[in-house]
Amino acid sequence: MAFDPIPLFKKEVFARLGDFSFELLTLSPEKVERETGYRWVKQEPIGALPIYQYIGVIGKAAGPSEDKLTVAGVLHPEFSGRIDHLKRLRDMAAIGKPQRLIYADTEIGQNLGLWIIQKIKETRSIFYGDGIPRRVEFSMELEFYG
Repeated sequence: MAFDPIPLFKKEVFARLGDFSFELLTLSPEKVERETGYRWVKQEPIGALPIYQYIGVIGKAAGPSEDKLTVAGVLHPEFSGRIDHLKRLRDMAAIGKPQRLIYADTEIGQNLGLWIIQKIKETRSIFYGDGIPRRVEFSMELEFYG
């Protein structure tokens, strides 16, 4: 999948999902995992060991069967980011619309196409007396839309 580059506009931006920017002042990921599956089908002939068959044209990319990203980090509301940034991402996911993902692994950002938010998880800890957390761990699972 090849897409045209799209500028991130700011050097401090780690990535952009739709109109949400991941940066130090919002949500700064500490870890990004990418998992890509490929189209192989297991064949089990009688009396022989299993073999695998590639689905697609040999020598040409059939494309991944799935492409997933997990973005994880820690938010410290008193120093960087706010809890409402996670709410904003939840609201974006609830709309049910794929979002363009721009990833800053090049100088102008790599356009990874349209992605959907599958899951957002947060863990709050180290609370102030009024119940406001000083530490919020978060993770978000994205999947390539197509």
